[in-house]
Formats: sequence, C-alpha cells, structure tokens
Amino acid sequence: KDLSKIPILVIGNKIDLDFDERLKERASDYLRNQFDYEIPITYTSAKTGQGMNEAFMQITEFMVKTILDE
Repeated sequence: KDLSKIPILVIGNKIDLDFDERLKERASDYLRNQFDYEIPITYTSAKTGQGMNEAFMQITEFMVKTILDE
C-alpha cells in the first residue's frame, strides 16, 4: 500500500522548553529510515501556541493536495 498518499505530519510538542537540537535530527533520521519517503516534522508549543497555526496549515494543505490528486 502506498502510504505516501496518507497525509502524515509528525508534530513535536514542548518547543517552549529547552532541549537538545540533536533530538530533531534524530527524529528526522529515524523516520527517514523507517519509510520510503520524507515525512514532514514540525514543532509546536501547546502552552504558548508557537507553531500551532503552521502545523494545521501544513496538514490541511497536504490533505487538499491529496484529494485533488485523486
């Protein structure tokens, strides 16, 4: 089954907290090794709202593109 047609966006939370930037790289590398295509990753903060609009826009755009391509 072609999973690239399923809209997937990995959302990391707690961006308002300090954390090691290498975690982003490790998450991206892990997903790249698990799937045959690039899965987008975005980072947000539920506490401050940082990145939330962008995350919703990304998944919405992917869903619309997927529907239009059918």
